Amino acid sequence: MTGMMGFNSGYLAAQTPNGFGFTTDASGKITGMERLLGTDTFDLRLPGNATFAKANNIVTETLTGSYATEVLQYAPDPTNASLYHLSSDTMTIANPSTTNAYGFTRAYSFTIANGAVTGMQSVWGNAGHTYTNSLRQLPTAHLSSSGNTVTETLVQGNVVETLQFVSSGSAGLYALASDARSFVQPGSATTLLSVDPYDRAKFTIDAGGKVSQVQDVRIDGSTVTVTPNAYASFSQLAPGYVLETVSFGTRSSYEVYHDGNGDGIYTGIAHGVGTTVDLVGLQSQLSPAIHAVL
Repeated sequence: MTGMMGFNSGYLAAQTPNGFGFTTDASGKITGMERLLGTDTFDLRLPGNATFAKANNIVTETLTGSYATEVLQYAPDPTNASLYHLSSDTMTIANPSTTNAYGFTRAYSFTIANGAVTGMQSVWGNAGHTYTNSLRQLPTAHLSSSGNTVTETLVQGNVVETLQFVSSGSAGLYALASDARSFVQPGSATTLLSVDPYDRAKFTIDAGGKVSQVQDVRIDGSTVTVTPNAYASFSQLAPGYVLETVSFGTRSSYEVYHDGNGDGIYTGIAHGVGTTVDLVGLQSQLSPAIHAVL
């Protein structure tokens, strides 16, 4: 529905079921929509500018406006045929522009050298006063350039987001053209993907798989060595995967770190209560696009 950009559709383990339901008439036309949270069901109003279609058991909602078109897709739950989860949300700007009807500039610029994008800036103001501010990218973000288009791909939580910027107006300025978010569905996995871009570490692992040193990686890329203590332990789950287990008395929790692109920096990709990790299920949620930025 309108305003759902940014909603994380990951399953909430504490509330079952969690998702959306649809009501159809005798012809199969969707006439109603509900939000399901545990044992509670909330009716949702269907916007006047929304159209619905169902094909191959995928429900597509299209919201058409004068500024942009938003397309939301809902995929069925693997164990409950009447329950759906938001799987993607794509907004496409009708006429990307770096200026509005009042002549106010709201744009982006990029530092590009030899085809590589090394920086991003926001630009705003009017004809007399224009301001530029450097933007810090998430550690799990990647920028690329092709022709007059710059693409940013980033991963956070269970969301893979792709933003496209096109050159428009004054030389060197870009406007946002589209914002597409894909929500990773866990299927039958019991360990859910939840990428924390700023939870990063380096590990020294010997030939036997023992973790002998841990370093936190700060936002600026510098590292600080973690002092071992009696509560936290680290072990290699598999090549490229490290498990941190924290125990206090009878209570335990875990964090899974993963290095997907082989740069030696591991990023937190899952956490939970206890010490049991469904590694196979977690790995099934990782795509090449996610591996590339971890």
